[in-house]
Amino acid sequence: MPPVVAPGQWVLPESPYALWVRGELDEQLGLPEVLRVEVIGGEFVVTSYPSVGHA
Repeated sequence: MPPVVAPGQWVLPESPYALWVRGELDEQLGLPEVLRVEVIGGEFVVTSYPSVGHA
């Protein structure tokens, strides 16, 4: 599945890093577990995990 650009925004109660350190970032984003979220250049990039055949 190719990446899809979908502009949007999350309003978080504090920095993404602080939430990640406490293990709360996934809850705040509310995305399904089949998606991978990376912060690149201060922006969230959401992609699906590679298929088992690819990995």
